[in-house]
Amino acid sequence: GDESAEIVLQPTSSLPLAQKCLNSLPVGGATPFGHGLMKGWQMIKTERRKDPDIRPLMVILSDGEPNVAYDERLTQNKIVEELLSIGALIGRDRISSLIIETRPLREPCGTMRGLAEVMGGSYFHSSAFKNGDLLREVAAF
Repeated sequence: GDESAEIVLQPTSSLPLAQKCLNSLPVGGATPFGHGLMKGWQMIKTERRKDPDIRPLMVILSDGEPNVAYDERLTQNKIVEELLSIGALIGRDRISSLIIETRPLREPCGTMRGLAEVMGGSYFHSSAFKNGDLLREVAAF
């Protein structure tokens, strides 16, 4: 299968459009998390070149279990380390971020909290968001 990340929605200020896209995202299978972060970061850099005044917000939803490395030479046990170093680069680029963990509350894994830390972002568990609260949080940023 295809193990790279894809852009399903270009940068938008339309929350309804983002919600619609979010609801139809496929889950499970390969998780090229590092690829996704890099693609999101590239997209933000492109948008910033077009408009230096924009205030981008990167919203990351994941169970925090990446299983496809950005650098394909890496072994499986180095994937989280790689993810955190990509996150740190994005954090240094002063990009606001919301990091939302989707794992069951009883099985925390620490990766998403670690990512929020290196990115200087805000960590939430998905259980904190009921019926559209996530969009309200994003809108408040």
